[in-house]
Amino acid sequence: MAKNKDQKKKERERRVAQKKLTETAKRREVAKKQEDAPTGIPRAKKVLTAGVKQAQITTSKPSVTHRRAGG
Repeated sequence: MAKNKDQKKKERERRVAQKKLTETAKRREVAKKQEDAPTGIPRAKKVLTAGVKQAQITTSKPSVTHRRAGG
């Protein structure tokens, strides 16, 4: 039984690795096609804007001290 388990485990690992390789190849192919396609935005601007994150607006909660001071 132990051999069978080891074989199953190795086969599963092989399948997962093969699946990862195919997904990576597809992702590269899609990225390459998108990169080659002409767009209105220059590549340099894409790189610069990709690094800048959107500012998040956070609402500040009142501190705990105001609850303790009242009574």
